[in-house]
Amino acid sequence: MQDRDEFIRTCTYEGVDCTSYFLPYVSTTYGTCYSFNLILNNDSDPLAGSRKTVFTDKPYGLELELYLNASEWPSSVLSLEGGVRVVIHRHDSLPSPEETGFDGLPRMSPSDRSKPMTVDLR
Repeated sequence: MQDRDEFIRTCTYEGVDCTSYFLPYVSTTYGTCYSFNLILNNDSDPLAGSRKTVFTDKPYGLELELYLNASEWPSSVLSLEGGVRVVIHRHDSLPSPEETGFDGLPRMSPSDRSKPMTVDLR
């Protein structure tokens, strides 16, 4: 599976780079996952658990650009459609992508798994 630096191309929170503030964990269904603002990540993220927003659009909130390299997906992980699973969860508990969340699908078919795909979540 892709490592964090390849998968998370850019991340800003209120206009500040936050690419290095993702905590990896493993889901039996989705494989390697990354969580942002999780209080358990306070060793590498001094603001973990404290970020909040009530506004929408730039420059507020979280903006991500993700790179999906379909050729690296194990055949047992995700679905044939590929893409990402996004879960908005409490800062004090691990996300549960099997129970909640929504799918962010790339704009191209991953039938040719040798082509990299980019997803921009805003």
